[in-house]
Amino acid sequence: MLDRLLSEINLKLLHNGSYLFYGSDNGYLKSQALLFGKEIIGENTLDSILVFGENKKTIGINDIRYIRSEVLKKSTFSRYKFIIIDNADKMTIEAQNALLKTLEEQREGLFIILISNDLVNFLRTIISRCILMDFNLTRDRNITMFDHVINSSCYREIYKILLDSIIKVNYFDFEGLNDVISALSSYKQHSHMIVKMIYMIIRDVFIYKETSNESFISNREFAHDIIN
Repeated sequence: MLDRLLSEINLKLLHNGSYLFYGSDNGYLKSQALLFGKEIIGENTLDSILVFGENKKTIGINDIRYIRSEVLKKSTFSRYKFIIIDNADKMTIEAQNALLKTLEEQREGLFIILISNDLVNFLRTIISRCILMDFNLTRDRNITMFDHVINSSCYREIYKILLDSIIKVNYFDFEGLNDVISALSSYKQHSHMIVKMIYMIIRDVFIYKETSNESFISNREFAHDIIN
């Protein structure tokens, strides 16, 4: 997943952004966030990559005020600046609301990366301002969920049905949606994959909506449908 971001760096298409890196291994997430920053900035990261929230049980509004003060300072050695907030799911509601303004008014050259084990504790408004990067799907797996979809005719059919259901909702075709749901009911035994594929589709739609960049779409075979 990070490889796609790095390929965008090579194409010089990334100028700023807010990201939410989440997965089960906090140390791995942080290492990927740092790698992302170093690939953009280079070796001299003295005041260009700042990490906050390490070993924090709670991140309060005063912590966010301090982070916002650091956001306003330009880096001495780079045109880019990375703010990494570790344990971001430990932010209080007040802290998240305080951070929201920074995410909404992000200047060019500023990257904010939130690190979390899950999305449960985040406000919807925070999630909507971030590009979601699920590292549970990518680390140390020879066969990813995406590979399962590509290599299984059954899963490919489920994926098509799910996409079709979203398209019908978009066009208020609720009669057609009933047919789609009926078709989906015959795959009840694959409910665990259905949930994951719904996530895949929503992730692809959301990321394309935010970036208008087709290369971020994970299931390229259905890229045209995702874009529509």
